Amino acid sequence: MASLAGKVTHGQQIAITGAARGIALSTAQLLASRGATLSLADTNQQGLDEAIKTLTTSRGGRHTSTVVDVRDSKAVDGWVAKTVADHGRLDAAANIAGVYRNNVRLVDETDEGFHFHMDVNSTGLFYCLRAQLQALSKGGSIVNVASAAGHVGVPGIGSYVASKHAVLGLTRTAAKEHPEHRINAVAPGV
Repeated sequence: MASLAGKVTHGQQIAITGAARGIALSTAQLLASRGATLSLADTNQQGLDEAIKTLTTSRGGRHTSTVVDVRDSKAVDGWVAKTVADHGRLDAAANIAGVYRNNVRLVDETDEGFHFHMDVNSTGLFYCLRAQLQALSKGGSIVNVASAAGHVGVPGIGSYVASKHAVLGLTRTAAKEHPEHRINAVAPGV
């Protein structure tokens, strides 16, 4: 998220998914330390509560958090609308929510396992992008987290690979459809 963090100006309103832990929490902490006001989303309420406690607040900014399952389009739409209502606008978003589960060859993958990866990593990202693009301030930024696996085929994690290829495709399409915004993907591991 260094590319997003490097452009943060004091008072920017930024939405982050998957923010209760990991890369998303570290990103939230960095952005808050640089003066951004954040709207955090995750499925883990306790994790969100703990995350909010770790964030720097400056110049009267108030970070907010909402329990959101990105697989639920209405929940995503509601969170983005709440972000704009609570923060006045949406300047940027970091879509980091994602899952990686089981090491299984394609012939052994279950329907549930395949859909789990696609629903969170791809469909959830689509719901976030759609809602954010409708709310994003002119010249805003969206950063989506893909993976090194989104660039290649990797034996044993086909469902995850497919979902991260979709992240790259959605990101490239959104960037071409919305040249007024900066829309990019980062791929940890590349």
